[in-house]
Amino acid sequence: MLKIQKMILLLLAILILVACKDSKPTEYSNTSTYDLYVNHGGDLGLSQISKKGSSLEATDPQLVNFRHDGSILSSLEITQDKHVYASFYDRVGGKPDRRVKILKDGTEVKELTFDEKGPHEMISDQEKGKIYVVFAFYVNTGKSKGIPLKIINTKTKEVERTLYIKGGLMHWGIAGDYIYSFVMKAHDLGYGDVPDRYIIAIHRDTGETKIISNVDYASKGMAIGADGNIYAIHMSINNLREEYNNSELTVYSPTGNQIAQYKLGIGVRDIVIDDDNGLAYIAHNDKYSYDDRKGDSITVFDTKSKKVIQTLKGFSCPTELQIVDDYLFVLNEATSSVKILDKRTYKVVNEVKFDETFLSSMNVLKRK
Repeated sequence: MLKIQKMILLLLAILILVACKDSKPTEYSNTSTYDLYVNHGGDLGLSQISKKGSSLEATDPQLVNFRHDGSILSSLEITQDKHVYASFYDRVGGKPDRRVKILKDGTEVKELTFDEKGPHEMISDQEKGKIYVVFAFYVNTGKSKGIPLKIINTKTKEVERTLYIKGGLMHWGIAGDYIYSFVMKAHDLGYGDVPDRYIIAIHRDTGETKIISNVDYASKGMAIGADGNIYAIHMSINNLREEYNNSELTVYSPTGNQIAQYKLGIGVRDIVIDDDNGLAYIAHNDKYSYDDRKGDSITVFDTKSKKVIQTLKGFSCPTELQIVDDYLFVLNEATSSVKILDKRTYKVVNEVKFDETFLSSMNVLKRK
């Protein structure tokens, strides 16, 4: 009996220590140049980066702990007023979640709770002051108008409108009056009156939606070039080893007309385009077969000359890319790290290493 009592006391002491650790406030500096946020296995990872001459200095990563109470971070987006929106799709144990938290300087300032379950991906329209929240994909039983897409006004921090998308909305870009996005698996989700896979245009002011193109592939990402065209990366829907030998880059006009198609190496995952020079950076997170996570390269494609001009090596399953000022941020899934490259020389100027866990997304907030 005495041993059991001691064990119980020991466990209680451990729980108290963990609770104290979880409750430790985030140390935040207002002097950083950039704030690097990652989804750190369901928690929010943060490193603050300062520019010192020609170099970048990064703080040791710290966590905003969501999982201690069963919450699991799903996705992140940043607004023009430097707030971070964090969505929560489900909880530890598999129960659905219904919340979006709003943080400023690493501290929660508001929580929104929805009737619908499963807010996950989000779109940040910084210029218009809106956050679009995509909700759980569920099968239509005959009564659904579509998958909810809620629009949050970032000034009032309240929902101002709900749109409905017939299918699963994923990957997007913003240009002119529209948000362009892929919609996948419409038929599997029970919406037979639209194409199974298509590109949709959502008017940024009115919320009006229109289908601009049908597609016959599995989208992996998109970006909008300075020319206004849509650059979509994808690979074969059939991912058998013998067919898994390339990916493709397909270019569409803003009205949905296919302009061109180019072959790429296998395993594409993300694409960003530098408006300053028209260069597209395309991450390859697979190398030999579907989902092997052995990719180590980034393709540099010139949208002006329409040619691959360089292949960057030295990455470990690159999955997310972002361009901020003169830097290319690369999330490396296999090493739980973010490499920061000078986009003019492609030299690594810093690498922020997080504790080993699954890093599923990245966002960079420019403070200055």
